[in-house]
Amino acid sequence: MSDRDRLLQFCSLSFDAAVEEVFATLCSGATLVFRSKDMPLDVPGFLARVRREKITVLDLPTAYWHEWVSQFGELREPIPNCLRLVIVGGEKALASALTTWRQARHGVRWVNTYGPTEASIAVTRYDPEEEHPNSAPPNVSIGRPIENCRVYLLDRDRNPVPIGTPGELYIGGIGVAQGYLNRPELTAQKFIQDPFSSDPVARLYQTGDMARFLEDGLIEYLGRQDEQVKVRGFRIELGEIEEVLAQHSLLNESAVIAMNDAVQGKILVAYCSGASHGKPEAGDLRAFVSGRLPQYMVPSGFVVLDALPKTPNGKIDRRSLSRMEPPRPISGNVIDLPTKKLEAQLQKIWEDTLGRKPIGIRENFFELGGHSLLAARLMQKVSRIHGKTVPLALLFEAPTIEKLADLLERNEWAQQWSCLVPIQSQGSQPPFFCVHGVGGNVVGFRELARLMSPDYPFYGFQAQGLDGSRQPFAEIEEMAAHYIREMRGVQPEGPFLLGGYSFGGLVAYEMARQLFAGGEEVALLALLDTYPGELEAVTTSIWKLLLEPKRLRMLSDVPKTAKRSIQRRVKEMFLSKTLKDVLAANHGASARYVLQPYEGKTTLFRAEQSSLRAFDDPHAAWSNSARGGLQIEEISGDHGDILMVPQVGELATKLKAAIDASATERSETETSEEQALA
Repeated sequence: MSDRDRLLQFCSLSFDAAVEEVFATLCSGATLVFRSKDMPLDVPGFLARVRREKITVLDLPTAYWHEWVSQFGELREPIPNCLRLVIVGGEKALASALTTWRQARHGVRWVNTYGPTEASIAVTRYDPEEEHPNSAPPNVSIGRPIENCRVYLLDRDRNPVPIGTPGELYIGGIGVAQGYLNRPELTAQKFIQDPFSSDPVARLYQTGDMARFLEDGLIEYLGRQDEQVKVRGFRIELGEIEEVLAQHSLLNESAVIAMNDAVQGKILVAYCSGASHGKPEAGDLRAFVSGRLPQYMVPSGFVVLDALPKTPNGKIDRRSLSRMEPPRPISGNVIDLPTKKLEAQLQKIWEDTLGRKPIGIRENFFELGGHSLLAARLMQKVSRIHGKTVPLALLFEAPTIEKLADLLERNEWAQQWSCLVPIQSQGSQPPFFCVHGVGGNVVGFRELARLMSPDYPFYGFQAQGLDGSRQPFAEIEEMAAHYIREMRGVQPEGPFLLGGYSFGGLVAYEMARQLFAGGEEVALLALLDTYPGELEAVTTSIWKLLLEPKRLRMLSDVPKTAKRSIQRRVKEMFLSKTLKDVLAANHGASARYVLQPYEGKTTLFRAEQSSLRAFDDPHAAWSNSARGGLQIEEISGDHGDILMVPQVGELATKLKAAIDASATERSETETSEEQALA
């Protein structure tokens, strides 16, 4: 870095990587360009801003860099001329992405970094132009230790392992932290005395990561020691999936491994061998596992072999399995080929997005391993060929190529576009209506709705304007009135079951107020971690924490809060102008909404860990506004956790209990009234 450089501050200021961005830049006399609120995160818009600001250095999450590289073929100028250096880190970089990057022959230096928060961010770096100028390595190394850092690979007895032998990665040097605040037991477990230093206070940090030294001294990252893997942000114990597969009567043995897919990144694959009395179909295995595990733990592919490969000592040879090509996900459907031009176009989009071919026109997107990030990418491409914005929620109604092509050809979705989306319409209980968050989409409700089934119908409200032809609502009051009209199309009369997540809770609250004022009964008003006002800025909260030492324990939540912020920003890179307009409209409506009293009962499902931005009690205002009584249900995790596994399971259980309790209370009230009349 020099005084001629301009670095874009990309990460949230509460995330550890911001230290690397801010102080390295300022100490070098370079210019630090802060990211503004309107900074686009879609790749073309982001690169345009980089050019406009004449950025020379980018420090990016690996996931965002992967998305950037995946769009090289669609970009007129994939790499701005002003750039000279791109640094990535945060997760394993794909060798295929690095090959694409280097083939572009742009002259921009690329560096891969590794390091945990406990060791002051970056600990190792890998520069392929220095290490492998004429070849492309099969795996992207995490490189060598940077200055003032030491890396040791140790066995269980904490002795150094030979070259090529896996060992647990320990970090030493002046960057290692002193420990965890107010957690002496965890500190003693993870920060050990450094046996390789003469300094009695020197410590090593035990990472839990496995790695090995290569012949040339580079370090190859191998994964977690505890056999956990991380897939799309979820930490997964592979053994739990294998235990479920072991319950299948037609299986002899199984092994689940995580593989790197060129399109989807890390995916789970289950390899199984059949029993002597039969061999199951891959589609049957998917159905078996889906009924027993949350969706994020269901493998993308199932491969049934005559026998699993074994090592000389008789154990399953997982390394041999990991070298196999990732299998195509199985949905259990026959491969039906396209018969129309639009179906063929959609098939190409699906195959590019999911990284599988061929895909039949009757195969379900979600059963093929599709998730919210891939859904956003897919519908962005569909919108491009269709010539106008196609909302994400349409995938609930048309999750196959055949159905989606039919809707697009007949243009029915645009003519009859509704804010109300039937995510799960079956069940004997009255329907629950849930309002979208500030982003306007309802895709995030999918797992909650799945866990509510089969007895509890679940409808989601998506924001007006997502279709690209209607203006988003500017006020919560008009939004609530419109949603009530659409809700009556499914349920003409009360009692109603209403809810909303985050921003959506304010809309649901206003809906309940309007219904109550009109003489209608609201049996349940469920606020899913909704704050009754604007949260303060992150920087303001941090200053308050620093000025009040008794609250410093909250700083232990900073890394997780910041990580959520980064993940949210990575997701936002898929937003089109239409989606950004909806987001801006909802933020504005929230800021202008004045909380008025509601005479009915309110149930707040509150995340156990409050947001870093909520310095004081963020839910205190509900006590005064909910005059009919406020019941609080705690959900473990933070604001971003409660719609994600495993916390969403806890939310589903408590939400169903609240629905049942409202029915019981209503029945008892009716009985009492009848007795009084008698």
